Amino acid sequence: MKKQLAIIGAIGTILIVIGTALWGEAREEEFIPAAIAPAEIEEGPAEPMQTLKIVIDVKGMVNNPGIHEIEEGARVQDAIIAAGGLKEDAAVDSINLAERLRDEMVVWVPSIHDEALSLPTAHSPGSSNDASGLININEAPASLLQTLPGIGATRAGAIVQYRETTGRFQQLEDLKNVSGIGGATFENLRHLISH
Repeated sequence: MKKQLAIIGAIGTILIVIGTALWGEAREEEFIPAAIAPAEIEEGPAEPMQTLKIVIDVKGMVNNPGIHEIEEGARVQDAIIAAGGLKEDAAVDSINLAERLRDEMVVWVPSIHDEALSLPTAHSPGSSNDASGLININEAPASLLQTLPGIGATRAGAIVQYRETTGRFQQLEDLKNVSGIGGATFENLRHLISH
């Protein structure tokens, strides 16, 4: 009987030692400091990036002319797609499809039957080449400004840079503030431009 009690005691002791050892290992596995295992932290679903929108006015030879909301950074081609695409008589060769859009911009798509197609015509507010046929000095790209008499690539670039750094031309005479444009040049342009 004593022998059996001794064996039972020995087995119990062995079981206690094994159980304690296993319980200690299990507790060590459960304890993972956050600084060591940041990948273990579950993250919720990523919040979607908010894209900024701009509002543009598409006119002329498109299927759905009018006001359209489009993502910031889009190009004239995207504006035409938003307006339902081009009509059959659209003069696509006179448009800069790669021009970047700006908020409040007017994109005008001319017809192949329009006169003066030598001027690029997909431009901006008040349109760069407005309804009166005048070139809007606040909106026209350098390529369109170069069609004005006495305005080459350098002066066109100076006009664009001036309005980007100083702001919109408030009156036509402000054009004389641009480097390289004096009184005589301005007088030659006055009847060809708007602001």
